[in-house]
Amino acid sequence: MYFRAIVWAAVTGGLALSCAGQPKPQVVDAFSRVALGFEANQGPAHREVKFVAHGPGYGVLLTGDQAILQLGAAKPVRMKLAYGRSAPVVEAVDQLASRASYFLGNDSSKWRADVIQYGHVRYRGVYPGVDVVFYGTQGRLEYDLIVAPGADLSRVVWQFSGAGKLRLNANGDLLLETAAGELEQPRPVVYQEVAGEKKLLGCK
Repeated sequence: MYFRAIVWAAVTGGLALSCAGQPKPQVVDAFSRVALGFEANQGPAHREVKFVAHGPGYGVLLTGDQAILQLGAAKPVRMKLAYGRSAPVVEAVDQLASRASYFLGNDSSKWRADVIQYGHVRYRGVYPGVDVVFYGTQGRLEYDLIVAPGADLSRVVWQFSGAGKLRLNANGDLLLETAAGELEQPRPVVYQEVAGEKKLLGCK
């Protein structure tokens, strides 16, 4: 698919993550709207990890070229943009009002307080003219592909590892089997802005 005569386009996708159960549905509903906060990796994650986000029963690790989904004790699921730049510019944007603090163990030198959190992490130039932005809410990791005029969207290829069988359901959603349950990536939405309005485009 090619976009040659537009200002820009965005492709929105996402993965529903498995959250720990809550006793009341209204609590789950309210919590699910809380923004996913990304923090710069200050340990103990591997040094290749640039940003991390946590939720009940899962974690999201963003390296220089992939997103790693930790789902409890299950094998991590990795999603990588294949054949793209090996070292795109990765930056956190949209600082959140929330802060995180960690006081684990008896060694105060490893404690961290008032850790800054961000709402979005942007990968610039993963492919020529294509940026990727990760964000989400508790229980849902989402991403946008920002496509510049003339960029070739057909070059974008997601590569998954760590999951079992992949299949499409009747709605065109992608389902990934994991030991922690099924991950669902809804059919993507594509739109472009024309005169300040979002115009939906066909996509699968």
